[in-house]
Amino acid sequence: MKNKKRLLFTSILLILIILSLAVYRYHVVNQAYKSRHLVTEKIIPIQQEVQDKSVQFKVLNTSKKQLGDQINVNVLLSIKLLGLNDYGFKKNNKNFVENIWLNIPYFEPGIAADVYTEDGKRFVSKELRLSKETKLEFHFNVAKQEVSHQDKPMRFSFLVPKPGRIFTKYSILIP
Repeated sequence: MKNKKRLLFTSILLILIILSLAVYRYHVVNQAYKSRHLVTEKIIPIQQEVQDKSVQFKVLNTSKKQLGDQINVNVLLSIKLLGLNDYGFKKNNKNFVENIWLNIPYFEPGIAADVYTEDGKRFVSKELRLSKETKLEFHFNVAKQEVSHQDKPMRFSFLVPKPGRIFTKYSILIP
């Protein structure tokens, strides 16, 4: 009888210790995800300058035209890279265009753009110089049927990485 009580007590104690360690480990592993959001979106107006640690930019103008069954959206952006960042999830990548898209609510993931410089040449990220302001024009083409039934406006979005896989998504509403 005494051995049965001792065995039962030891088993319960062992189960409590294992359960306590499991709960402790669960809290340690998931602590980082509870304390912060991985992507924070900020809606900004046109002409507002945004300054981040590695980039400074301003959306100068947006326009939207319907041509047949296509909608053309043009965005004029002034940007100055202040340092390298992990654009496109690549370490020290200065090709920020990988993190820019046209976001249509309730539709497929963002639409990529054709990007041109001020003088009409196609933009090549290798030509981009740090700490030099550059004006770029983004051209997006969207099928009219993708937008016609939407009650929310499209967004021009720029995802800016921060250390620790945290991002700020700056969005401009396109009416």
